[in-house]
Amino acid sequence: MTKKQLSVKVYRMKRILLIFGLALALALPVAALAGSPFVTGDTIIVAEEDIIDGNYLVSGNSINIDGNVNGDVIFAGSNVVINGDVAGDVIGAGASIRITGEVEGSVRVAGSNIQIDGQVGHNVIAFGGNVVISDSAEIGWELFTGAGNVEVRGEIGTNVTGAAGNMLISGSVGRDLNVAGDTISILPDASIDGDVTYRTENAESLIVSEGATISGEITHDTLDKHFDGNKIRGYLTSAYVFGQVVALFGMFILGLAFINLVPKHVVKVKEELVKRPWSNILVGLGVAVLTPIVVVLLLITLIGAQLALLILTSYLILLFWLARVYAGIAIGMLLMKNSKSEGAKGLVWPMVLGLAVYVILGSIPIIGWVAKFLVVLWGIGGLVRVEKSILADWR
Repeated sequence: MTKKQLSVKVYRMKRILLIFGLALALALPVAALAGSPFVTGDTIIVAEEDIIDGNYLVSGNSINIDGNVNGDVIFAGSNVVINGDVAGDVIGAGASIRITGEVEGSVRVAGSNIQIDGQVGHNVIAFGGNVVISDSAEIGWELFTGAGNVEVRGEIGTNVTGAAGNMLISGSVGRDLNVAGDTISILPDASIDGDVTYRTENAESLIVSEGATISGEITHDTLDKHFDGNKIRGYLTSAYVFGQVVALFGMFILGLAFINLVPKHVVKVKEELVKRPWSNILVGLGVAVLTPIVVVLLLITLIGAQLALLILTSYLILLFWLARVYAGIAIGMLLMKNSKSEGAKGLVWPMVLGLAVYVILGSIPIIGWVAKFLVVLWGIGGLVRVEKSILADWR
């Protein structure tokens, strides 16, 4: 085996292990929401005087949580504001996310614009276009972030680790600052009680203002413009893993919605998938191949254009989300044969296990890709057959 071949194998193994670890990190808090109520709608408001006892799972365009939550909050939305206190963790994705209340656990979020104004007892993991830790924010443990622009103006209990195009530090860091980026600015009010390790194209990219306090050593690692093979694979790994984690989170949210809203339908699809696996794969293949042809034929006619767009939208939702979620739940229930199949509580752990297996399996080259493709066809076939049966009963 050549050195290059060994390097590629190590890269692939690291990618799989990273996905496995992050999948587990997402799966455990999601599974803890077994049986929790699921709230969905265009605008979701929890008034200041309201108190939610237990976990809160919510999806909507606009989400405002002004009341307190005695549990975890998991959300998916466009504009999300959490002003109330949260006794557990906050996990979610959205275009705009702002947290002003106190979070006793950790915050794990991804979005375009993220701002933390309140207190967080444990860690903050934030990925987005812009991440701001304001001067009123206090993070008990560590900040881990990746964004186009990052501002750290509040108090961080231990380390700050991350990468950004532009990073600004004006708050206090309890231990080390370990970052990479184009420009890193440490302002006069900044206080770092450990070492500073930064990776930029040149040492001058770090700007330390007069008055800033750094207790440890400052170390610079060169970030070359011309990357070698290992660095390229490293960046590709990070991008791929982040994409898979976002997809997995989306499937978890969707799966929890189905489990809470239509648990009997979930079980019915699972039974159909297990009953005729190969037949359902063939049905799924037929739907996957014929639907685009039908859409093209309808687009040719002006009358059928709107119908074509409706079919295309449904097809994409079925292909990229519904089929994978239902197939993942079926895989989990097969792996956990002794799990209860009635009600939400008996379905959450199989869903978590099945979707995690699906994502991890898909990260294996060639074999995993083929298996992932077959699983999607399997899910499409089962869903189509169950919906066809339901329509027949309505007649």
